[in-house]
Amino acid sequence: MRVTVNRKFVDISLKRRIKISSWNHELQKLEGSDQETKDIREKIRQMGNEINAAYDVLRYDKELLSADAIKAKIEGIDEENTTLLWLMNYHNTEIKKLLEPGTMKNYFSTERYIKEFLMNKKRRKDMYLSQLDYKFIIDFEIYLRQREPNPGQRPCGNNTVMKHIERLRKMINIALKNDWIVKDPFSALNAISLTKTGSVWNLRNWKPSKIWNWKEMGTKLCGILLFSVVTPG
Repeated sequence: MRVTVNRKFVDISLKRRIKISSWNHELQKLEGSDQETKDIREKIRQMGNEINAAYDVLRYDKELLSADAIKAKIEGIDEENTTLLWLMNYHNTEIKKLLEPGTMKNYFSTERYIKEFLMNKKRRKDMYLSQLDYKFIIDFEIYLRQREPNPGQRPCGNNTVMKHIERLRKMINIALKNDWIVKDPFSALNAISLTKTGSVWNLRNWKPSKIWNWKEMGTKLCGILLFSVVTPG
């Protein structure tokens, strides 16, 4: 079943299979009189009631109303314990055992920037994981690029910004694998990844975000800029 709130949707699986010929597309209902069809029809009715009940609870508690929040409520995901700060604390205490001290130092740095971003730009101390979306990721990236460094600090360069985004993504992946979050906020993001070969940085998985069209030049020109950064020997 599909739940749509403010033009954003999620799908909820009923874990049932039906024949395509049994589904009436025009009436949007399952047809048939055998027992299996009746059971599935009842399952659809029950799920509809659960969706309405979850919506009512969210409204009554004045919580964030979203398709993801409704799905999380139905599937029993405890949002009270699945916030962004909770996830970072989990990573920096449990996953810490698997990482080198130097790597953990970088994660602590990313955590500080995220907390700073939440306070300065979102005007809040924490967020539910279900509230994270594509806009959050982009806003965080912009904040890092435009952030005025503290005395003694250097501004965040492109590679530093991408490293912070990459660490955030790894923590989100932990949440996804543990079913603490329903939808991946990075799913709409085509990340740019740089790998070093010798003294040359190679661009991988890059897709042009825009194709420019200059009609005033009398023809259509489509340009793609490919580059590499050569570091001093």
